[in-house]
Amino acid sequence: MRTKVVCFNCGYRSLFNENKCPSCGNVLDKISILDAIKLDKLSGEQSILKWIENKSGHPISEDGLLLHKKYIEKRKQERVKKEEAYQAKLKAEQEAKLKAMTQKALDKVNNIPKCPICGSTNINKITLTTRAVKTATFGVVGAIDDADKTYKCGNCGSRF
Repeated sequence: MRTKVVCFNCGYRSLFNENKCPSCGNVLDKISILDAIKLDKLSGEQSILKWIENKSGHPISEDGLLLHKKYIEKRKQERVKKEEAYQAKLKAEQEAKLKAMTQKALDKVNNIPKCPICGSTNINKITLTTRAVKTATFGVVGAIDDADKTYKCGNCGSRF
């Protein structure tokens, strides 16, 4: 990527075709591909500012430099805030994941069955008495309803 526009008032450089300088508000000047390559090869803020001054034919104003420094500080603070927010979100997600994994491990240790439909632990075992009453009342049709089922969910009513 290469620099496309430069502000000759404050020294702001951008890779995007912006029209107005976010630092000082002046109109940004487009630079040629060759100038962009030269500018991008320079290292150090002072050498870049000297190149811009030579290209514009006038020194960069102190007010412009001050505005540019304030803009850079503001952008750094924004990046730090975004990074802190991202880290906090990441930490919360990791804690939630850890809590879920811990709960899952505890459930396995305690061997608490859960409803496969709604995940509730409010379940009741289908007793032999219930099966016998259904078979006596409804015949074979009553027995088929609970065949191969052990539990009934108290929330959603599913049998599993």
